[in-house]
Amino acid sequence: MITLGKNFRLDNDDRCYILQERKIVKNGENKGAERWENVCYPSTLESALKTYRDLNGKRLSQAYEALSVEQLIHLIKEQDKQFLQSLRKVLTETGCEGH
Repeated sequence: MITLGKNFRLDNDDRCYILQERKIVKNGENKGAERWENVCYPSTLESALKTYRDLNGKRLSQAYEALSVEQLIHLIKEQDKQFLQSLRKVLTETGCEGH
């Protein structure tokens, strides 16, 4: 399992990766419970990470009523920067940096 922030993660099987999003149940008996919903099934890690990045970009643009292209690019760059910092931290902690 690969954690991609608090709301996304990657699972995998022998055939593909599984991008999952954390959801909180809003109604019913399990209200407030956490569950993980499968978003897509990319065949490569590169494709999985691209899908995650694209989905986050779309979510950013939906979060604002009016957003210029320049503002969206800035927000995506900041998001990429944070993601790469997290990835470097994981690589350093696991001794995989530079491999």
